[in-house]
Amino acid sequence: MQEISVDKLMPVDALRTPMFHQSGAPLLMAGEPLREDMKKALIDAGIASVFIPDAGERPDDIRKRLLLMPAPVSSFVAGSTLSSSVYDNGGTLLLENGSTIPANFGESLQRRGITEIYHRKSEESLRTVQGRLGQRLLKVET
Repeated sequence: MQEISVDKLMPVDALRTPMFHQSGAPLLMAGEPLREDMKKALIDAGIASVFIPDAGERPDDIRKRLLLMPAPVSSFVAGSTLSSSVYDNGGTLLLENGSTIPANFGESLQRRGITEIYHRKSEESLRTVQGRLGQRLLKVET
Protein backbone atom coordinates (compact mmCIF):
# COMPACT_ATOMS: atom_id res chain seq x y z
CA MET A 1 0.00 0.00 0.00
CA GLN A 2 1.25 3.44 -0.85
CA GLU A 3 0.38 6.70 0.86
CA ILE A 4 0.29 9.60 -1.58
CA SER A 5 0.07 13.28 -0.70
CA VAL A 6 -3.08 14.82 -2.22
CA ASP A 7 -1.10 17.79 -3.51
CA LYS A 8 0.96 15.37 -5.65
CA LEU A 9 -2.11 13.79 -7.31
CA MET A 10 -2.40 14.47 -11.04
CA PRO A 11 -5.74 14.58 -12.88
CA VAL A 12 -6.40 11.47 -15.00
CA ASP A 13 -9.27 10.26 -17.17
CA ALA A 14 -9.39 6.87 -15.47
CA LEU A 15 -7.63 5.72 -12.30
CA ARG A 16 -5.74 2.41 -12.62
CA THR A 17 -6.39 1.54 -8.98
CA PRO A 18 -8.94 2.54 -6.34
CA MET A 19 -8.06 5.34 -3.94
CA PHE A 20 -8.83 5.14 -0.20
CA HIS A 21 -9.13 7.55 2.73
CA GLN A 22 -7.11 6.76 5.87
CA SER A 23 -10.36 5.49 7.44
CA GLY A 24 -10.59 2.75 4.81
CA ALA A 25 -13.45 4.51 3.02
CA PRO A 26 -13.09 4.27 -0.77
CA LEU A 27 -12.76 7.72 -2.33
CA LEU A 28 -12.62 6.77 -6.00
CA MET A 29 -12.71 3.39 -7.71
CA ALA A 30 -10.51 2.11 -10.55
CA GLY A 31 -11.74 3.47 -13.87
CA GLU A 32 -13.16 6.67 -12.40
CA PRO A 33 -11.68 10.04 -13.38
CA LEU A 34 -9.69 12.20 -11.00
CA ARG A 35 -10.25 15.83 -11.89
CA GLU A 36 -8.64 18.96 -10.49
CA ASP A 37 -11.91 20.00 -8.80
CA MET A 38 -12.05 16.61 -7.02
CA LYS A 39 -8.49 17.10 -5.81
CA LYS A 40 -9.50 20.52 -4.46
CA ALA A 41 -12.52 18.94 -2.69
CA LEU A 42 -10.19 16.45 -0.97
CA ILE A 43 -7.92 19.28 0.17
CA ASP A 44 -10.93 21.34 1.32
CA ALA A 45 -12.11 18.31 3.33
CA GLY A 46 -8.78 18.34 5.18
CA ILE A 47 -7.47 15.18 3.53
CA ALA A 48 -3.69 15.42 3.27
CA SER A 49 -3.03 11.98 1.79
CA VAL A 50 -4.75 9.02 0.16
CA PHE A 51 -3.86 5.34 -0.08
CA ILE A 52 -3.58 3.13 -3.16
CA PRO A 53 -2.79 -0.58 -3.47
CA ASP A 54 0.62 -1.85 -4.54
CA ALA A 55 0.78 -4.06 -7.62
CA GLY A 56 -1.00 -7.32 -6.85
CA GLU A 57 -2.45 -6.03 -3.57
CA ARG A 58 -6.19 -6.48 -3.22
CA PRO A 59 -8.32 -3.44 -2.36
CA ASP A 60 -10.03 -5.47 0.40
CA ASP A 61 -6.65 -5.99 2.09
CA ILE A 62 -6.01 -2.24 2.09
CA ARG A 63 -9.43 -1.52 3.55
CA LYS A 64 -8.82 -4.08 6.30
CA ARG A 65 -5.43 -2.59 7.18
CA LEU A 66 -6.82 0.94 7.23
CA LEU A 67 -9.89 -0.04 9.30
CA LEU A 68 -7.82 -1.50 12.12
CA MET A 69 -6.29 0.79 14.75
CA PRO A 70 -3.23 -0.35 16.73
CA ALA A 71 -3.23 -0.46 20.52
CA PRO A 72 -0.45 -1.63 22.84
CA VAL A 73 -1.05 -5.03 24.42
CA SER A 74 -0.42 -3.40 27.80
CA SER A 75 -3.57 -1.28 27.39
CA PHE A 76 -5.79 -4.39 27.62
CA VAL A 77 -6.48 -5.07 31.30
CA ALA A 78 -7.31 -8.62 32.40
CA GLY A 79 -10.91 -8.93 33.56
CA SER A 80 -12.11 -6.00 31.43
CA THR A 81 -14.85 -6.44 28.83
CA LEU A 82 -13.96 -5.54 25.26
CA SER A 83 -16.03 -2.83 23.59
CA SER A 84 -14.81 -3.98 20.17
CA SER A 85 -13.21 -7.11 18.73
CA VAL A 86 -9.40 -7.26 18.64
CA TYR A 87 -7.18 -8.68 15.89
CA ASP A 88 -3.53 -9.49 15.24
CA ASN A 89 -1.58 -7.56 12.59
CA GLY A 90 -2.80 -9.95 9.90
CA GLY A 91 -6.44 -9.25 10.71
CA THR A 92 -7.05 -12.57 12.50
CA LEU A 93 -9.66 -12.29 15.25
CA LEU A 94 -8.12 -12.72 18.72
CA LEU A 95 -11.08 -11.86 20.97
CA GLU A 96 -14.64 -10.91 20.07
CA ASN A 97 -16.52 -7.79 21.12
CA GLY A 98 -18.05 -8.37 24.56
CA SER A 99 -15.41 -10.91 25.63
CA THR A 100 -13.72 -10.67 29.01
CA ILE A 101 -9.96 -10.32 28.66
CA PRO A 102 -8.35 -13.46 30.14
CA ALA A 103 -5.72 -13.14 32.88
CA ASN A 104 -2.93 -14.50 30.67
CA PHE A 105 -3.88 -12.67 27.46
CA GLY A 106 -1.15 -10.00 27.52
CA GLU A 107 1.57 -12.40 28.70
CA SER A 108 0.66 -14.91 26.01
CA LEU A 109 0.90 -12.28 23.27
CA GLN A 110 4.15 -10.84 24.59
CA ARG A 111 5.75 -14.32 24.70
CA ARG A 112 5.02 -14.51 20.97
CA GLY A 113 6.61 -11.11 20.41
CA ILE A 114 3.29 -9.33 19.84
CA THR A 115 3.36 -5.84 21.35
CA GLU A 116 0.40 -4.34 19.46
CA ILE A 117 -3.02 -5.65 18.64
CA TYR A 118 -5.71 -3.99 16.60
CA HIS A 119 -9.33 -2.99 16.96
CA ARG A 120 -11.73 -1.67 14.36
CA LYS A 121 -12.41 2.02 14.06
CA SER A 122 -15.94 2.77 15.15
CA GLU A 123 -18.59 2.38 12.46
CA GLU A 124 -20.04 5.75 13.45
CA SER A 125 -16.78 7.57 12.76
CA LEU A 126 -16.42 5.76 9.44
CA ARG A 127 -19.97 6.69 8.37
CA THR A 128 -19.29 10.31 9.33
CA VAL A 129 -16.11 10.39 7.21
CA GLN A 130 -17.84 8.69 4.26
CA GLY A 131 -20.80 11.07 4.48
CA ARG A 132 -18.64 14.21 4.57
CA LEU A 133 -16.46 13.01 1.70
CA GLY A 134 -19.43 11.93 -0.38
CA GLN A 135 -21.15 15.28 0.09
CA ARG A 136 -18.03 17.20 -0.95
CA LEU A 137 -17.37 15.01 -3.99
CA LEU A 138 -21.04 15.14 -5.05
CA LYS A 139 -20.95 18.95 -4.88
CA VAL A 140 -17.93 18.90 -7.18
CA GLU A 141 -19.64 16.71 -9.78
CA THR A 142 -22.85 18.76 -10.08
